[in-house]
Amino acid sequence: NTNRAIVLMGEKLQERIWRQKLIPDYFSPKPLYNNFVWLECPSCAYRYLYFHSENTENCINCNSVIDIDKNSYNDHEIEYNCVKCGRLSEDGKTVCMYCGGSITVEHHDSKTIEAEKEMSFTCTAEDMFTAIENNNLETLESIIKQNPQLINVKDKDELNPLHCALLKSNTEIAKLLILQGANVNSASSNCVSPMFLAAHLGNVEIAQLLLVKGANVNLQCGIENNTALHAAAHGSGAESYRNCVKIADMLLLNGASINPKNTGGSTPLYEAAFNGNLPVASLLVEKGADLNHECTKGSGFDSLNAAKLGNHQLIVDLLLDAGAEIRAMSIS
Repeated sequence: NTNRAIVLMGEKLQERIWRQKLIPDYFSPKPLYNNFVWLECPSCAYRYLYFHSENTENCINCNSVIDIDKNSYNDHEIEYNCVKCGRLSEDGKTVCMYCGGSITVEHHDSKTIEAEKEMSFTCTAEDMFTAIENNNLETLESIIKQNPQLINVKDKDELNPLHCALLKSNTEIAKLLILQGANVNSASSNCVSPMFLAAHLGNVEIAQLLLVKGANVNLQCGIENNTALHAAAHGSGAESYRNCVKIADMLLLNGASINPKNTGGSTPLYEAAFNGNLPVASLLVEKGADLNHECTKGSGFDSLNAAKLGNHQLIVDLLLDAGAEIRAMSIS
């Protein structure tokens, strides 16, 4: 007999003859009627959906006799997820009731469910950090799915998975962590923020994503109480400066203070001048940064003298042309 089933395909119902092996992402394995069951042939292990009307059935693949009661199962679990907002929807819906997005179907048989449950009890923080260290995106996705609370776990140095991904310059893993709900403002007196790292490393893509997810542009962190703008001004070498200036501009456009002072009293302009970051120094001067701020009042340690100490003549000229005062430095 021809076995027929009504299955969900896109946004309409179509009748299809089940004469092929199952393709997991092609249809929902959840029967739309109670008398549909899954059969697995004990001879050839072929699986198909069957309209349960008799006690035996000839396998449509090898024609051997299948005992329906012994070889049928309805142990699949189905999730109908919106691809736009991620929320679960009602069974069989093709359009999300919350936002109007399309619905995808995820299904798991009992073996998969048990394996996932077992993993949820065995996954540890060490597994999370190891997956990041080994750049294993697939394993990391599985760990997050089973243990979402591990996404913000911290190691002995107060680094969380997002910090570690950024330090390894692994943009794809960092994006996954952010999109899965990693704390974008995780920082302490011993640990800098994700935005600080993105700015320091010149990772424009991650900086943009952090801003979208609500990163605090004025968060002061680390031992020296630096902001992300300090980090962009410092950079991580001349090759990073082109990207650092893009991030500095984004930070300022999103409300970053232009003259924040760290523990030592230095501003982002001082950091840019001392480290020779001409692109960021030029941007800060253009945006109205304080040219004459001294790290310690009366010391003479200002941006101009910082540029002189670093032997960055182009920045010296930039500051003088902008009207910086010439001061003597007090060594004491």
